[in-house]
Amino acid sequence: RNATCQLSKTIISVSVVTVLLVSVVGILVYKFYFHLMLLAGCKKYGRGESTYDAFVIYSSQDEDWVRNELVKNLEEGVPPFQLCLHYRDFIPGVAIAANIIQEGFHKSRKVIVVVSQHFIQSRWCIFEYEIAQTWQFLSSRAGIIFIVLQKLEKSLLRQQVELYRLLSRNTYLEWEDSVLGRHVFWRRLRKALLAGKPQSPEGTADAETNPQEATTST
Repeated sequence: RNATCQLSKTIISVSVVTVLLVSVVGILVYKFYFHLMLLAGCKKYGRGESTYDAFVIYSSQDEDWVRNELVKNLEEGVPPFQLCLHYRDFIPGVAIAANIIQEGFHKSRKVIVVVSQHFIQSRWCIFEYEIAQTWQFLSSRAGIIFIVLQKLEKSLLRQQVELYRLLSRNTYLEWEDSVLGRHVFWRRLRKALLAGKPQSPEGTADAETNPQEATTST
């Protein structure tokens, strides 16, 4: 009986270890697949013209802010910026992974990362952010703009070591819900998005016909 119990424990232990190993390998393969897709895309698209000014990475729980503030102010402002958004621009019937790579990263000049409590607690958001880092490394035209939406709990932020390090060492934008704070926020964000944006005849005309708004946007 003791031998049977010992054998059962051994089988259970081996099974648990096997499941864990398979899970870890599966995650690594999935991440490696993303990196390969990015590399292939960078070679395919090169430095061609981008469809979007920025691909937005955010938690679904912050979608109201993205829709009502970010999209409204950037896409309807002067000059207008075209954003790539999951809920609107991803192609139906295509795998999420393929949409993220092909529609999100490869067709965008920059990436906007909306950091919040919801974001740092979401494994999927962190995963997208990690892919964005690889994209930034592979693409010479890439740039990541961080927006901190709310005050973050340092204990939670420190769990995401790389993100914590980047926010500690790099300049990022903080959302402020005041008249002056909003003005400064949008001016700085527009300036960051304008960097590297090709000049178009329409954009030039807008700047000439409305110099006050053009000055505010830079």
